[in-house]
Amino acid sequence: MSEQDRPFLKQLPLGPMDNFVYLVGDPATHTAAAIDPAWDAAAMVDAARAAGYAITAIWLTHGHYDHTNAVADLLAAVGDVPVYLSRQMPAKWRPAAAILVELDDGDTVSVGDVRFTALHTPGHSPDGLCFLHDNILIAGDTLFIDGCGRCDLPDSDVDAMYESIHGRLMRLPDETVIYPGHDYGPKPFDTLGNQKRTNRFMLASTREAFIHERMG
Repeated sequence: MSEQDRPFLKQLPLGPMDNFVYLVGDPATHTAAAIDPAWDAAAMVDAARAAGYAITAIWLTHGHYDHTNAVADLLAAVGDVPVYLSRQMPAKWRPAAAILVELDDGDTVSVGDVRFTALHTPGHSPDGLCFLHDNILIAGDTLFIDGCGRCDLPDSDVDAMYESIHGRLMRLPDETVIYPGHDYGPKPFDTLGNQKRTNRFMLASTREAFIHERMG
């Protein structure tokens, strides 16, 4: 992927829970999607404007409060843009938005002419999504740098998390760059190939070892 074909990507550290929220955009149209707007909608709007982009969509990796609590404020700032979320998102987490678009595994989401594929990666939550474009993976709370999302919450499923990581994400090319939902690791992003060497949840060679590592 040449620099000219590479989408605009801005990683924003925001909020008291070390969230990363993202802007991804099309350099040709200067339109952008805001991913997991939380804590500070104004910061997302300001970052987009500073880069010369207009926010025209919201994409959610999952419905937990710390990834969605600025959806309403962002909609108020940019208008009733569509909010894309997993079809599996429980009703209790769904934001109040005029335009909700449900995604299934493998669906395409676009901003301008830049297309991402939605990957259903349940485990941390039943509605977990990652967004993939070439070697860019916006991983939400499925995969962190040297970690993964917790699986002891009421709606979590550690078996599903094992399948999402070992059966799905680890099969992506090693040059895939992981952009996590929280700044919980030693660096803000990393390649999948590096993570296979350092992430203890990827190094767990069996389902049983993974469950023991994740659940204690």
